[in-house]
Amino acid sequence: MKGLQIIGYILLISSLFTNGFQFVFEEKLLAKYHIEPLEMVGYEGMFGLAIELILMIITSFIPCSFGPDACVMDSAGMPFIENPLAYFTAAGSNGLLLFFCILGVFSIATFNVTGVTVTKYINALARSICDVTRTVIVWIVGIIITVTAGVNRPNYKW
Repeated sequence: MKGLQIIGYILLISSLFTNGFQFVFEEKLLAKYHIEPLEMVGYEGMFGLAIELILMIITSFIPCSFGPDACVMDSAGMPFIENPLAYFTAAGSNGLLLFFCILGVFSIATFNVTGVTVTKYINALARSICDVTRTVIVWIVGIIITVTAGVNRPNYKW
């Protein structure tokens, strides 16, 4: 288990560097070229979608050996890292789930457009501070919900 924790720490730290690089690179692009924030988010979204589709196809053929709780089962009961068909079937068969998936996409798009707008008209540091503040606020709200709702509901307890 120690090796997986080290890999997790390495991935966490590398994501912070990647995120910082993205913010600074966006600031440089926005200063050098006339790109609207919505246009940049569209380019980033299409690039991210292409990468995600490639990774989803690859990981849907890789057998999972992390245990039944961490794997996704296919129709034959075989564990895999990803199973896109199961996700799309679940979203398609449940209207409320599909609504919240679409709502999540628009929420993330709005957040990204707002972030790129802050980067364009202020700077990448201001965007980074806003991003960290959002994370802290979500964390605080989660703790408040856990502490208050956890009194009566055992599923919310730590």
